[in-house]
Amino acid sequence: MFLHIGGEVVVDLREVIAIVDAELENRPGPTRELLQLVRSEGKVLAAQGSACKSYVITDDYIYSSPISPATLRRRAGLPGELS
Repeated sequence: MFLHIGGEVVVDLREVIAIVDAELENRPGPTRELLQLVRSEGKVLAAQGSACKSYVITDDYIYSSPISPATLRRRAGLPGELS
């Protein structure tokens, strides 16, 4: 099964590790550090569309998506916010 993350980009659901809110990039912490590291390696790919609302993390790349994390989780059949 595949997940459409915006523009013409689809990702195999078996490769998805996490879907995170793009706001985490603005806060200090491990997500921000991971994004900076992967971006420096040239492995952040952008799905075309409006501003980035979420990141889809896979083994090989991190995809920025103009679609909200909640919508992507719903499309993927994943549970919403975890407590």
